[in-house]
Amino acid sequence: MAYVKRIPIKTSLKNSLKYILNPSKNEEGFLVSGSNCPINGSLAYKIMEKTKEEYNKKDQIQGIHFIQSFR
Repeated sequence: MAYVKRIPIKTSLKNSLKYILNPSKNEEGFLVSGSNCPINGSLAYKIMEKTKEEYNKKDQIQGIHFIQSFR
């Protein structure tokens, strides 16, 4: 059975993306995916910032990190 955890990112989006994309934590990027978002960290950050700007969401939750664990 899969386990899914939802983690709101409330601090630094850039640092969170750096952690999420760390090759030693995700089998060299094999375990990373995005919905409507590129896996390239700097491009993903720019798109996320632009989207937040367009919707005037520059405070509070910066993003959401989902973790899936399998047996």
